[in-house]
Formats: sequence, C-alpha cells, structure tokens
Amino acid sequence: AIARIYRRGQGVDKDFAAAARWTESAAKTGDPHAQDELGALYRLGVGVEPDLTRARQWYRKAADQGYAPAENDLGMMYRMGAGGPVDYERAFGWRYRAADHGIAEAKFNIGAMYELGLGAAKDPVQAYRWYQAAIASADPTTRANANRALALLKARMKPPELAAAERGLVH
Repeated sequence: AIARIYRRGQGVDKDFAAAARWTESAAKTGDPHAQDELGALYRLGVGVEPDLTRARQWYRKAADQGYAPAENDLGMMYRMGAGGPVDYERAFGWRYRAADHGIAEAKFNIGAMYELGLGAAKDPVQAYRWYQAAIASADPTTRANANRALALLKARMKPPELAAAERGLVH
C-alpha cells in the first residue's frame, strides 16, 4: 500500500525509488503480489537499475507460490531469454499454469506456442483451442490479438484440422 502511494504520488511526491524500496520490503516477507511487482520493476528499471536476472528471480518466487500473473511473467522471461537462457519448455510450462489459473494473455501465448511449436509439439488444433479460450476472456486487448491470430491460423489450417478444431476435438 505504501509503495502504491509513492508510485502514484498520492499525498506525496512521486518517488519510484521509494516505491521500489517499499515493494522490496513486502516482497521479502513472501508476498507474491509484491514479488511479482518487484520483478516488473527490475525488468523495466523503474525505481531500480534494470536487472533481468533479479527480475526473473522475483517472478520465480511469486510463481512458485502459484501467483498466476507471475507464472505468466516468468513464462515470458523464459521465452525471451530475459535474465537467463531461452527455455521454451519452461516458458510453455509456466504459461500453461498461468492459463490454467485464468490468465487470458497466457491462453493467447499458449496458442501461439502450439502454433509455432515452441515448448510443445506444433499443433494447430491445440492452437485453435487456446486462441478460442483467449477470445472468451474479458480482456479486450487479448481478445483482439487472439481474434487476429485465429483468423490467420484458420487460413493456414488443413481442412481436417479445421474440422477437428471446430468440433472441439483435440488430438
């Protein structure tokens, strides 16, 4: 709460360094939301020097507690090779967990990973399924991205794959 006051400048001057210090205090107590937030601060260099290795470490602490936004963030770090080597299998695993916990962006990203064969076997039917799940989300940006991706995927799918996907069959 104090970190948010400094970050937003509510009744005090905006002070991102102070916000980062308060966020780190909360993160060190094991608060997964604060750990995820601190990961983002290190990733973006807001109030702290950018440090992708530390960002990945803080995301991991929160993700290990089942904090879905951090699972998605950690998946992004593994996919991009930010703060360590690229690891598509781990990226897929963390994003799958986040998707299973309802994170719309993770559902879209799982679809993309199935479509491209990153971290999982290339599978257009599974990609279709996950894009549909992302479209069903309440997040308008993710919904729009998934609609575009699904339209492009459908144009490239073989008729039996498209028929299976539209029937909801996953092989």
